[in-house]
Amino acid sequence: MIGLLATGNSESRVGINVLSIRNRIREAAINAGRNPDDISLVAVSKFMDVSLIKDAYNAGQMCFGENYAQELRDKIPLLPDNIRWHMIGPLQRNKVKYVARENVFVESVCDESIAAEIGKYALNRGITVPVLLQVNISGEQSKSGVPPENIDFLFDSVKDIKGIDVRGLMTIGSPSEDIRVKEEQFSYMQKLFLHMKEKAYNCGCTGFNELSMGMSSDFEIAVAYGATIVRVGSAIFGERRKNGI
Repeated sequence: MIGLLATGNSESRVGINVLSIRNRIREAAINAGRNPDDISLVAVSKFMDVSLIKDAYNAGQMCFGENYAQELRDKIPLLPDNIRWHMIGPLQRNKVKYVARENVFVESVCDESIAAEIGKYALNRGITVPVLLQVNISGEQSKSGVPPENIDFLFDSVKDIKGIDVRGLMTIGSPSEDIRVKEEQFSYMQKLFLHMKEKAYNCGCTGFNELSMGMSSDFEIAVAYGATIVRVGSAIFGERRKNGI
């Protein structure tokens, strides 16, 4: 959750960036009349050196997001055990075994078969894996997620799968630089989330409380429209290079 200042070492460039982003989230939340403590920051560490992740961790950052299951698998043993990992990229069935584990939150479920596979591994390992259902709000074919009109069906098909806990929705906004496009999409997602939250509650899923949206270029807009999780990468770590392990 977001406090005014994180504890730990903030002397590195990455550490300073973490504190800056946290303060921007706080300001955006206050401007929207929200409690900053209701918003979590996920530092997207795809292709980033373990040393840079440690810099962010030393500045108090506890949640990190990865796009590739094998990269997540390889980084976990190299970093502190109390890090909370978020799988935010598309997930193939043969890679589920790498992410269905403790301290991993899978944000990118958009298929019943993937949800069932996560549940199978989770049950075998004696854990429950929290998941989000991914919505393709922009309609881009290159993005994963179900169309907004299919989210009710996806929820109905996965809500009773043992071994997973459906916690909310996730989306990736359009790359458009037009603020009005971002506002329209995030406003729609907020309404969709509230609709699904009520439906989930009526089905006995009382933990359906998370709306993950907003990245480096638009997280402040996302906060204004109810995001509880924002995923920030380049604004913390800078440019990515392939293979940061």
